[in-house]
Amino acid sequence: MFSHIIPHVSHVSIDGNALLQAIGKPHGAATFGDLADKFIETVLLAGRHYSRTDVLFDRYPTHSIKGGTRDKRSKGSRPVRRVIENRDVPLPSNWTSFVGMSENKKDLTCFLLNELIRVAPPDKTIVAAGGFADEE
Repeated sequence: MFSHIIPHVSHVSIDGNALLQAIGKPHGAATFGDLADKFIETVLLAGRHYSRTDVLFDRYPTHSIKGGTRDKRSKGSRPVRRVIENRDVPLPSNWTSFVGMSENKKDLTCFLLNELIRVAPPDKTIVAAGGFADEE
């Protein structure tokens, strides 16, 4: 992913949405905890040569152009609401339908960032933004 390091760069920024899209539903992952482990492994690997890693997620307000586009894309599919209460919650069988619902994505990004913060190495600075329930 990052084949060479530029010496004067002290941090790396990761687009959380793009990373989540790239990871998708990992092969062999059965629970949201398994997904979080893969997400965290990828983030920490990308930031291994830096003292600071920024992980940024987009927000999709209901009344926005992006929100409207998302609604149009999900027409015809029947997303099911799944609350991520803990690491043991099973991953949905239809991943596309799951991520097609804004509330599911909000819960997922919040869960992933909280898991990342929970296990962040003490010698690294992790900056997480955009994925928390409280927008402040």
